Amino acid sequence: MMLLGGFTLLGSTQQRVEAATYWMDPVKLPDGSTTLYTNAPPELSPGVPGYIPFADSQTDPNNAMFTSLGNAIRITSSSNTTKPNVGLMVTPPKANQSGAIWTNQPIFNLSKQHQSISMNILIQATGSAQADGMAFALAGGAMPTTTGLIGGSIGVWAAVTPATQDINTYVKTALQNSAVITFDTHKNSPFDDSSGATSYVGFGYPAYTKTYTLKSAPASSQINFSKKITGGDDLTYMPADAATFVTDISQQQWHVFDVNWDRDSTGGTLTYRLSNATSNGKSPIVEKVHWTDADINKIFFNNVAPAQEKVRVGFTGTTGDLYEANVLAFRTIPGIVNANGTETLTKNGSPVNSVAAVTTNDQLQYNFNINYDNDSQESWTTAADGTLTLTFTKNKYFKLMNSQVALTHADGSPVTNADGSQAYAKLSLAKTSSQAGFADDPTKVIVSGIPGFIKGSSETGSQTLKFSINTIVDTISNSEIPSNSQSLYSDDTGVVAGDNAQVHLENPDNNSDPFTIQYSIKNTGAIYAPPPSLDAVPTLDFINLKRYLNNSNSFTAGQPKISELISGQYDTKPVFTTAADYYTTLHSKDTQLTATTDTSDRNNQGTPKTQGLTVTGNKTKWSLSLALSQFTATRDGKTVHLPENANVLLSNFKDQSTASLWPSSAAPAIIQDNNTATPLLSASNLPVSNTATNSTGGTDFSSGSGTNNLYGVLYFSHPMPTVQAGDYTSTATWTLTTAP
Repeated sequence: MMLLGGFTLLGSTQQRVEAATYWMDPVKLPDGSTTLYTNAPPELSPGVPGYIPFADSQTDPNNAMFTSLGNAIRITSSSNTTKPNVGLMVTPPKANQSGAIWTNQPIFNLSKQHQSISMNILIQATGSAQADGMAFALAGGAMPTTTGLIGGSIGVWAAVTPATQDINTYVKTALQNSAVITFDTHKNSPFDDSSGATSYVGFGYPAYTKTYTLKSAPASSQINFSKKITGGDDLTYMPADAATFVTDISQQQWHVFDVNWDRDSTGGTLTYRLSNATSNGKSPIVEKVHWTDADINKIFFNNVAPAQEKVRVGFTGTTGDLYEANVLAFRTIPGIVNANGTETLTKNGSPVNSVAAVTTNDQLQYNFNINYDNDSQESWTTAADGTLTLTFTKNKYFKLMNSQVALTHADGSPVTNADGSQAYAKLSLAKTSSQAGFADDPTKVIVSGIPGFIKGSSETGSQTLKFSINTIVDTISNSEIPSNSQSLYSDDTGVVAGDNAQVHLENPDNNSDPFTIQYSIKNTGAIYAPPPSLDAVPTLDFINLKRYLNNSNSFTAGQPKISELISGQYDTKPVFTTAADYYTTLHSKDTQLTATTDTSDRNNQGTPKTQGLTVTGNKTKWSLSLALSQFTATRDGKTVHLPENANVLLSNFKDQSTASLWPSSAAPAIIQDNNTATPLLSASNLPVSNTATNSTGGTDFSSGSGTNNLYGVLYFSHPMPTVQAGDYTSTATWTLTTAP
């Protein structure tokens, strides 16, 4: 309807904007030479870099999150003149180096339900022999102002060769009040002999006396990577494998390192994970350690009262006579953006796992929750109109069923656009390059156009976005999975990226590795059957049909007038008892607004044609619903609304002898412009009329062609004395859902 214009139901489009990817300026080394790591941390998807910028005290003293110490060298972006930090060379590839980076404030909050930090790390060897590694640290107390010991201590442990046999004095050379995860690339015997490996990922408490065993002849120390300390305590707050042998930690490749904290009623669990690293044939490396509140107070705060909650985050690295470059690039920094999320794979609402295999034509759902805490320092993203991008991995046999996905809030209510219509994110496949050019990668999905989270005035609570992506299992190749056999698959969970945080989602259904989706596929020999599709929907424009016909089919003449809406001329719900009644009401009365999309052609009864509704069911169960956003117009640059909700009554009309309310006279569909989805049809409940076809088992539907089509009649509940002139439009959202 148009007040001196027209009511138009329009579809919406989505646009995806990708940022350019830049990496680093050459790094100047202590000897005056330069080095350049041409391979940046892998992109999450085309145009989405695998790192975020950060500020330190040298580049931005007023907003610095970090302070770098010792031989650490900042890696700056080559993108523009501002040269933001994009990484850190914790130690350059030279002998006897020691570097570190620390947060200026305690930012890792152990009282939160969830806290995480994520980064890419690179251990760049310069030859066949290298040393010594680097370490991630959580620490209580004051920020360190100097780096730790060089060589095998990696900046966190006490001295490799003790100068004293007094354990209490000895541990003072270590990083105090801390828990560390080390990436050790060189064996220092006997200091780390108990790791059983040349290269390993270790875990421990550097300042804890029972972390070490001292020997006097000759003077030596050994780290205890064990829960059970001989003659001492059973250290319940150690992971199952505190020293994990690694065969490929320094093979010139980037590793994603995630540290997550999840709180429970007694304390919480710290989970750490290193990708692209293999231990005993298993990859990635995942370990967990549980801390009670008493453990936290003991480890980080020397049992002070009242107990504190936040610890600092640091990264240290060292070399000795042998050396390597230790490099990191952040993906998520706690405090700046506190966010988390989950990804699950389900079938009929139940988790898919490695036990019960999925088969061809099974319909599966990837379910996503993205949470943003309001106590974050920044919005996510920094641009007011910025959007987030989710990249996740799926199996190539899992075919996407949609090109977009509806977004909802935590309570299931729709996320809406500025005009009140349902907000959608766009689905696409990432591109992969080959000799033939670029092609779709069937294993990597990009979800773009996810609205960013805006930081408000409140420091409490959180904001949540939810959505589910439907897939269907394709025909299985016998050459890849033999008939009646099954294969096990593991995919990394997705990453949600903005310009200031990249959050690695967790799978709560996987206790062993929360960053992995596991499932089995069985080849039963079945052939893929396509899911139902929505092939055509009507686009409606409401006019006063009587005036249209009486004025030589003038569309302008058919537009409703302000005076008619003020007086309530269209505030009566139409009642049709016969086809003739329908015809007379729409053609001869000034009290109805009828939908049309074609003003240049009309049938022999003088009724303009409309586009039909067509569903191809493919013998599959389905249901169809329709939602309308609120009718709005733009007036003097501002959005105005109708004072009353509009109601659309659907009907079908062929001629004076064939007409009915739709989908049935007993239960006609009435849709209100309030973004509420109204069920219309299902495969098992098609209208019994000449508008339905039943050629393939009762699952296809067509409203017909030509004059045999759907119509909408628009009415209101009350007069609208305050209505303003304008061209009012609404977005119609037709949703075809596949039933299990």
